[in-house]
Amino acid sequence: MQISFTSIFGATNFTLAFWCFSLALNIVATIVIVARLFVYRRRLSSVLGKGYVSQYTGIMSMVVESELLYTAFMILYIVPFVRDNSLTNVFVQGPALVQVWHMPIL
Repeated sequence: MQISFTSIFGATNFTLAFWCFSLALNIVATIVIVARLFVYRRRLSSVLGKGYVSQYTGIMSMVVESELLYTAFMILYIVPFVRDNSLTNVFVQGPALVQVWHMPIL
């Protein structure tokens, strides 16, 4: 199944590669962010004590929870897409809605 032609020749399907790359990039970025927060948490804990690091634990859990929600919806979309199942049409808007929903308000 192909959503649109992404090549000037019209024969190459980059749709699956795009969604898989997007999912992998989001997972790697989340791991890097959580690892950095964990390092800051550990440094602050060694300097000030354990009473001052609870906000880092909360931030790490929020980042992981939002990424898990996005990952779940992406998998619900990618698996039927790969199998060329019509169930793909049910989950096509899911990742976009979850991505908008978990974006921070500035």
